[in-house]
Amino acid sequence: MSRSWLPSAAALPPVRLAAPVAVLCIMVGSAFPAAAQPSVAGVTPPAALSVFGRQLQLAGCGARVVLWEELYALGLYLPQSAMERSVVLDPETPKAVRLYALYDGEIPEKIPEQWRRPLRRMLPPDLMDTVQAFFDRLASGDVATIAYAPDEGTAFQINGTPVADTPGHRIIEAMLRLWIGDAPVSEDVRRELLQGGC
Repeated sequence: MSRSWLPSAAALPPVRLAAPVAVLCIMVGSAFPAAAQPSVAGVTPPAALSVFGRQLQLAGCGARVVLWEELYALGLYLPQSAMERSVVLDPETPKAVRLYALYDGEIPEKIPEQWRRPLRRMLPPDLMDTVQAFFDRLASGDVATIAYAPDEGTAFQINGTPVADTPGHRIIEAMLRLWIGDAPVSEDVRRELLQGGC
């Protein structure tokens, strides 16, 4: 699988590659004692993230498991530790999703069909290209972060390195709908993310 960098800005006009070098800063401190730090599928998401200068709390965790194989784990970050789904999807709500790629095999080169079909219904081709370019860079063991703030847009990191940013809320909303929408890729993941805590 190719691990090439994202296409040039000419190939993806709406995307500014790696522009906000410091937009996401993972907080070193934790709201939990070490023994009580929440974990999911063997990973321990940080208790808080600083996104575009806003403090977001770990609001929920979930893991996608297929035939006993852990594919990925998720951490959902919001201004408060628990929120209604309508608020999570609201463009006025700052938010972040942290994805841990747990599958120890080779990640497919294309976005999985279970993701691709609904994403195509929700996103125009240029934003689908952005998601595909982001997915192309993922490898087993990577930690990906997608973060959003109303006045800043959406930023993407892999392993702490900014890789792209794009205006607006559409990409992070579409990704969230994969996991907590009316027809999620996994009912278990939706329940885990929305029940609060880890």
